[in-house]
Amino acid sequence: MKANYNDRNQIMALDIGSSKVSCVVARSQIDKKIYIEGISSISYRSSDENKSSDNKEMIEAIKESFFTANSGSSTKIQSVIVGLSGTFISSTNVNLNIPRSDNIKLVTQSDVDNAVKIAKHIDLEEGKELIHVIPQSFSLDGMQGIRNPLGMHTAELKAACHIIAGSKNNICNLNKSILEADIQPTNQVVGSVATARALLTAKEREEGTIMIDIGASTTDIAVFNSGSVIHTDSIPMGGNLFTSDIATAFDIDFNEAEKIKINHGSATPERALSTNTINIKPLTYDESVEITERELAQLIKER
Repeated sequence: MKANYNDRNQIMALDIGSSKVSCVVARSQIDKKIYIEGISSISYRSSDENKSSDNKEMIEAIKESFFTANSGSSTKIQSVIVGLSGTFISSTNVNLNIPRSDNIKLVTQSDVDNAVKIAKHIDLEEGKELIHVIPQSFSLDGMQGIRNPLGMHTAELKAACHIIAGSKNNICNLNKSILEADIQPTNQVVGSVATARALLTAKEREEGTIMIDIGASTTDIAVFNSGSVIHTDSIPMGGNLFTSDIATAFDIDFNEAEKIKINHGSATPERALSTNTINIKPLTYDESVEITERELAQLIKER
């Protein structure tokens, strides 16, 4: 299905993980509210041994996810926002001097915008592409931690910004896969930042909170303090490692281990009942055996 992107009201968000593709189709109305029109989540198999096969399955998952979220119609989509996550994302905090006219002492919106413009031209590691510049606070004549400097007077203006970048190669390959699914990406956002802003309250961001998003292969982290994001990272560890450990420890198939993890898994063995049993079929056994939920929870906790 070839999507047409001319309707300014239609918005699509696409999140491509290492084991599933999620899609949300929404419409913005005159009342400035966003109305969700469709949601989908399509799983696909990934294998480190066959990257080309992974790519084909991922493209098919992207197509199916979009088709499902869009209810199979040919609804036109104008904006496609792609969520980025994974270990190819990196971040840093920078302090910038904002040049100003000697005749202008009042901080204007133009000064605030210049902080972002200057940050976009900082030197990045080779092969990196800038994704986000997020202003954290401003310093006026040495007075730090000012959130909104508009209308204040200062001779010297500095800005603290959080910079998020990603591998050009990884981003390019992801966009190619999306294009092969006949979808034109128009913007991108780092998933951990978007998730944190959707889930955390202003009070939680102000007091200091770590948002942890555990996926199949990676765990994304966003750290907030004093209302701003101060650190983003991605750890190459996810739910698949727990599944793999369960499969190895109990000598069962990976898919069976995944089902057991979802249906019975826990990281608190002290709360699991030793009387609750799970039937499993070890690969080297002719008959099924029983394990307890507490044994499973103990394994997961140790991992």
